[in-house]
Order: sequence, then structure tokens, then C-alpha cells
Amino acid sequence: MILKKSFMAVLGVVALAMLIAPVTALAADNVISFGFGGGGAADSAGAVGYVEYERALGESVGLALRAGTLAYEYDDGWYWEEGDGPGMEAAVRFYTSGEALSGFYIGGGLGVWFTEWDYRDTPSSPTLSGESTSVELHFALGARIGDTVQFNPSFQLGHFVSSEAEMGLYVLAGASVGFPF
Repeated sequence: MILKKSFMAVLGVVALAMLIAPVTALAADNVISFGFGGGGAADSAGAVGYVEYERALGESVGLALRAGTLAYEYDDGWYWEEGDGPGMEAAVRFYTSGEALSGFYIGGGLGVWFTEWDYRDTPSSPTLSGESTSVELHFALGARIGDTVQFNPSFQLGHFVSSEAEMGLYVLAGASVGFPF
């Protein structure tokens, strides 16, 4: 099932790229980035790897589209859960320098993640499995540093709002390397 969902996520990114490519072929206000992040909450930890495309929409605004894969674990000493899966996000970023895709930004967005997970209700319970589709909302702070190659440290605070899994509020610190074109 996760393979089917991964295929659908990749197919969505390819279809989006085919729609965007004619518009961006002559533009120089684009960045493709490859990144990773990690973080968690009180009883959880997670990691994400992603590829991101961002396009300047004006002098100080960018639209970012991200596809990635998530892995997490939740353990409060009683209930335990571990899961992973692919997802996609879209975000709007406002650059404080007045130059899109350069310098400090604040922004927010939403995403959808498809996870499969294993869980135990109590330490002595058998391990069971499940899957869910989760909508995620987030707020982000970050910076794009550099010209021909960009370093992008970021901080993201978010919440999975429609998940059957124990993924709720999270904090993520991330970094990516971007290539403007």
C-alpha cells in the first residue's frame, strides 16, 4: 500500500512539474532544493527528507511545493507507535528583504501525508497496524543564504489535524541546499 501511495505522490509531483515547466522555462526566479529535518514533541521524534521547488510570485513572495518522506515514533511509556510514509506540502513565504528567494522569510502552508504505522495500546498488547491520510498545517521561519548555491536553515511549527495516528503538534528544524535557476 505504501508503494502505491509513494507512486501517487511522485506522479503528482511530475504532473505539477509538467504544468509549471512552460511557465518557468524563461524565468530565473526559481529554486530547487534538497533537504532534511528532524524534531518532535514531548513523547515523539521524527525525521523528514524532501525535494522542494520554489517560485517567486512577486518582489517579496514565494510559493514553495515540497514532496518528501516522513518517519516518526511516539512513545509515552504506555502507548507506542512508529510510522512512515510520503507526503506533499505547499507554502507561501514572505521575504523581509523585499527580494523573493533571498534572505529571511516567514510563511505558512499545508500538506497531506500518507502514513502506515504499527502500534501497541499497552506495553503487553500485541503490535497492530494501521494507515491514515493526514492534513498538516504549519508556520515556518527560515533564510535563503547564497546566490548560485543557497543554504536554507529553517524552523517549522505544525500540527497534523486529521490523523488517526498519534501525530499532533510538532517542531521541526531543517536544512536544505538549493540551486536557483
